[in-house]
Amino acid sequence: MRSWKNYNAACYLISAASLVAGFLTGTFLFYGSALALLTARQCMGEPDKRLNFPLIILALTGLMLPVDLSDDVYRYLWEGYVQTEGFSPYSNSPESLFERLDHPHEDRVNHPHLTAIYPPMTQYLFALAAFLSKHLLAWKLLLGATLLGFALHPAGRPVVPWLASPLLLFEGFWNAHLDILGLVPAFLLVRALKNDRPLEAGFHLGLMTALKILPGLLLPACLLHFPMRQWPRLLASSGLVVLLAWLPYLHEGENLFASFITFSRTWHFNNPLFPLLQEFLHHDRTRPVMAICLLLAAAAATLARTSTTQRIAGVWMSLYIFSPTLYPWYLMWLIPFVHPERRAHLNLAYAGAALSYLILIPYRATGVWQESLWWLIPEWLILLWCFQAIWRAPKNVVT
Repeated sequence: MRSWKNYNAACYLISAASLVAGFLTGTFLFYGSALALLTARQCMGEPDKRLNFPLIILALTGLMLPVDLSDDVYRYLWEGYVQTEGFSPYSNSPESLFERLDHPHEDRVNHPHLTAIYPPMTQYLFALAAFLSKHLLAWKLLLGATLLGFALHPAGRPVVPWLASPLLLFEGFWNAHLDILGLVPAFLLVRALKNDRPLEAGFHLGLMTALKILPGLLLPACLLHFPMRQWPRLLASSGLVVLLAWLPYLHEGENLFASFITFSRTWHFNNPLFPLLQEFLHHDRTRPVMAICLLLAAAAATLARTSTTQRIAGVWMSLYIFSPTLYPWYLMWLIPFVHPERRAHLNLAYAGAALSYLILIPYRATGVWQESLWWLIPEWLILLWCFQAIWRAPKNVVT
């Protein structure tokens, strides 16, 4: 108990010092260093399950700092803004509206030639934040209020130990990725599975899919948790949520998925398996081969004789291994499904994935986006070791 009091005291001092240093120097290395130091203690033992004040200080510090490692959030802000101005982000690319609209962050919108890639559920949230303000703080406060409010609710208790995780603090509160919003329905999905409630499980899985599409891969693992007679209830509730989310945008037709298809066909980053396969396969065959490998690995994880949450974790790790494009914040979706004894391994996996940010150093200096084996190899050695440890975890919460 005394060590935890010392840890909490360190939270006050170091997080406050890092916040002041970050604003004075214009760099946020101090914040990153402070978080790494503070979360090291979490990896060494079981954290306090109460939502204590130092954790709130850390989260609020991240919310107050400008985004530094990704520009995705400026795309969120833009797409919310154009909706408040009466335009559809699926029919209008940012560059087609720059002369007609004025947004304070329009010069930081990534891939301005492409229309929206994010599903409708996220568009509603983008529009809500833009209705409150055009600035970054409104979106960050929406994220913070959602997750911290959930953590204060009895159903959100499992999220509390993760509030000291660098994965959540860096990618959620600091870099403001929308994936943090998926944690609420994901934790509620775990609770619904534990309580054998197919309607509730389907509802939360539908919300996850409406936020990011790819969580739809978890459907077979969720179905196998229940007797076959209950499958229609799960399918009906999840399908209804997805349909209602997409319904207001169905008139967009092919525009609704145009950028998602472009992304899946052309993007690749941070997976050494992709260029390796390209050396042996025709360029057009690489993605189909990786997709087949993903489906086989996901099927093996789904049919494994283990707990449901372990199966879901296996499906998501399969996606991480066999997707041509991988970013560190994708690991956030694993948080609700990782066994408590493997929390440190997911934190370490994120430390490995964060090595991919090293690409930003030469990119910001020269404008050249060039991956390097110097960080790819250690990153993936760490990731694969952590993934096998997570997969071999003890019996999980849901049987």
